[in-house]
Amino acid sequence: MRVIIIDDDPLVARALVRALGWGGFEGVLAEVADLGPDAPPPDAVIVELDLYRRPCGDLVLRAVAQHYPRCARILTSGALDPWEATQLVASGVAHRVLRKPWTIDEVRAVVKAAIAAARR
Repeated sequence: MRVIIIDDDPLVARALVRALGWGGFEGVLAEVADLGPDAPPPDAVIVELDLYRRPCGDLVLRAVAQHYPRCARILTSGALDPWEATQLVASGVAHRVLRKPWTIDEVRAVVKAAIAAARR
C-alpha cells in the first residue's frame, strides 16, 4: 500500500518512510510522489499540521479528500491539542491523528486504522 508523506522536516519524513517500509507499506515523500491525474491514488496520506511554520496541514487534507475521497488521511503533529484533534477527526478532515513523538508500532497501527476507516 502506498502512503504519501508531506512533512517539512526531512528527518521526520525519511523516518516515516523507513517506519512504513518496515511495516510493509511503501512510504513516498511528497516531492517525488506522482499525484497527477493518471497516477494511481494513494492508499493514505500523512500530513504535518504545521507546514513551514504555518498551520495548513488540515487544508492539504481537505484537498486530498476532494481529489481522493477513499484515501486515508492522517494528520501528524507534536503540538496539536486533544480537542482540536478530536474536531479534525469528527469533521472528517482526518481519519486519524499521529502524535509526535511516535513509535514505529504507532505509525503502523495508525496507518492501518486510517485505511480501514477510509474504506468504510
